[in-house]
Amino acid sequence: MSPLKALFGYKPPILPVVSNYSTVPTVEEYLQQRMEVLQQLKRELALAQNRMKQISDKKRSERNFEVGEEMYLRLWYPYLKSISHGQVSKLSPKYYGPFPIIDRIRQVAYRLQLSKNSHIHLVFHVSLLKKSVGAQKVSPSLPTLPRENREALKPEAIVDRRVIYQQGAPLIQVLVKWRDKMAEDSTWEYLFYLLKQFPRSANLLSILEDKNS
Repeated sequence: MSPLKALFGYKPPILPVVSNYSTVPTVEEYLQQRMEVLQQLKRELALAQNRMKQISDKKRSERNFEVGEEMYLRLWYPYLKSISHGQVSKLSPKYYGPFPIIDRIRQVAYRLQLSKNSHIHLVFHVSLLKKSVGAQKVSPSLPTLPRENREALKPEAIVDRRVIYQQGAPLIQVLVKWRDKMAEDSTWEYLFYLLKQFPRSANLLSILEDKNS
């Protein structure tokens, strides 16, 4: 409800504007005041949107890469921790590679040629890529799960979900309870990568949504 209704117990009066003038002086004055307020609000909203756009554009850059170019891959610490089962820390390297581009997916996504045991989805947003320049190409390899852990690690339940923002883009994370693991070993996973790796996790997400509803 609106603050006015919470305070006084009734909805704010709304007078539909049928025309820009009225024969009743009081109504005419009200219409003029309302039009002035609406115009001022539109101007202020446009200025605010313009300021936000300018600030956001300072952090953006148009980047286009070609198939075959080698790219460094930036991965977030929570994602690295999940795929390596806790074998990385916050001091671990942020960039890995370089890896060649094997395909372009629409305008802002690229498919990389990673190592066979990387256990990571191959398509990445352009914001996670940095072009490899120069002859020196030394960077740590991607962390991997041991084979026995990769086979045994399966989601048992989705406990919770949340929305985080990366560079202004909303991303959905889910709290996953892993099979044969303690509840305190549950980890936040990006829903997109979880569904790619475990397609049946969609059923677990439906169960969580039914409980919340």
